[in-house]
Amino acid sequence: HDANQVFPPGNASPATVSAAGCFSGLNASSPHPGAPWSVYILPYIEQTALYQQFFIKQVVPMVDGSDARGKRLWELSNISAEVVIILLSPIMGALADFSGAKKKFLFITYIGCVAATMLLGLFGPGQYGLAMVCFILGYVFFGAGENFLNAFMPEIARQKDMGRVSAFSWAIAYTGALVSMGVGSAILATAGEGHLGFGLVCLWCGVYFLVGGLPT
Repeated sequence: HDANQVFPPGNASPATVSAAGCFSGLNASSPHPGAPWSVYILPYIEQTALYQQFFIKQVVPMVDGSDARGKRLWELSNISAEVVIILLSPIMGALADFSGAKKKFLFITYIGCVAATMLLGLFGPGQYGLAMVCFILGYVFFGAGENFLNAFMPEIARQKDMGRVSAFSWAIAYTGALVSMGVGSAILATAGEGHLGFGLVCLWCGVYFLVGGLPT
């Protein structure tokens, strides 16, 4: 947003280019429209509203009825992931700009995030070390995917259309994420807010992410 003054693009798809070399916007006829932002916004919502509570209160054993240790480890996990993303961003930016393989890198990060999300549900009470590693990997794959996705901005819409495309895309993205969170909440209400319930939620979120990115 800071770089282009608009939200990220609606999906990562090639644009139609005129003979003069000008972008003519989204290529609606493309058989491979790319990954929509409804996929990439999901972790922001699910991790805060659902998984964070499980990690803090159950994966990390409470000490004398306090979840302070869980909160510290959760913060450490998020900070660690952000630091890795910051350090890798220049490399990923160079790869996106000069490799000519943005969609391949985007696909790798997409699969990595899906796998990490599903695996996260395997770790129950006391297994916070493995859960932290899995969460950090998933978050890094997600952040890397954002970087590669943003690199498509100049290719999918004209400058004057970027605001409209981005606003519509984010509206769809939030709707999709809220649907996913609603299903996750229903799973917890049915299976309980223990390891089984959150394990099923992680599985559901991974599958939802996987299906949402299939157009890629």
